[in-house]
Amino acid sequence: MTSFHKKDLDSLVSSLAFAYAWHQQSIDRQEDHLIVPIAQIPRQDLPLRTECTFAFNECFGTDLLQKHMVFSDDLRLDRFGSILKVILTDHNLLGAATEWMADSVIGILDHHKDEHRYVEQCMIREIVPVGSATTLVAEYFIKHNLVMDPFLIRLMLAPILLDTLNLGEVDDSRVTERDKAVARTLMDMLSSHPETALDQRSYYLAIERAKFSISHLSSFDLLRKDYKMWKVNGFAMGISSVGMSLDSWMEREGFSVFESQVIKYQQDLGLNLLLVMTAFEEKTTGNFKRELAILFQSNEPRVAESKSEILEKLSASPELVLQRMGIESDTLMYFAQLNTKATRKMVQPVMERILLSIQH
Repeated sequence: MTSFHKKDLDSLVSSLAFAYAWHQQSIDRQEDHLIVPIAQIPRQDLPLRTECTFAFNECFGTDLLQKHMVFSDDLRLDRFGSILKVILTDHNLLGAATEWMADSVIGILDHHKDEHRYVEQCMIREIVPVGSATTLVAEYFIKHNLVMDPFLIRLMLAPILLDTLNLGEVDDSRVTERDKAVARTLMDMLSSHPETALDQRSYYLAIERAKFSISHLSSFDLLRKDYKMWKVNGFAMGISSVGMSLDSWMEREGFSVFESQVIKYQQDLGLNLLLVMTAFEEKTTGNFKRELAILFQSNEPRVAESKSEILEKLSASPELVLQRMGIESDTLMYFAQLNTKATRKMVQPVMERILLSIQH
């Protein structure tokens, strides 16, 4: 079984593809194993992953994901006991809800910060800061000479191109030479199959458009579509990434309704801090922009006492370069993020460092 806990295209494709790789090797070793890719999200959340449904439909046809992927609410994994074995893709630390599986972890393929867990028990453990976890999966296929049909190749290219912004065409800070080498190899393999040949840039742009096709989603769905949560120094912090400007969002909902929806989301999750990161292209200029809205839990004394210190340190962060926006609010703080290269992967460590510095 492979497992992921995020909700993006890289997580889903790396899980599915590596399950297929492991399945091939299991057959070669004449092992009697059932290998299943598990999406650690409820089945009803799949429509939120617009780039995922698009990529799979492009490669395999409609509804393949719904029919053949196993979701977190389809199985009671705790019933499998000691026979359960887990390979983590696109993360290397189990969340609170799945920590009970820690002794079952036998492998990791990931590109995030190494949390140094499950080291002795892993048969395979590769944690490398490449642009996409699927890069590591594709390397595994190539290294072990495993079967990849043209449709799987095309699917694996999708998160690699998306996560590296078309191999650095837009921002070269998110791509490595390993991503480029794997993408070249996969593209060369596709060129021998005219029926699945693709134009790299057109394919990337189509997936990107699908990812940001979110105007039909409610505020609740926008906030949970790309959300991650951490506990740091006693603070529960969540970060939602949204592909829409605050201005467009507020115009659609109305300012007071927008704020009430963000507050309700924070309260429902029991968060001390909720950060809402927006990323979008400005309509008039086409320039890429980022914004940051921050909501502090209002009825928690420690949060209230730390609010000024947190904001002061965050505003002074050279990694983000924040500038207060002229939005008057008694609840949320609004910033333009001038360093547009700073994704959630950069914002989270900055916040972690700040929260760790807060004295009890």
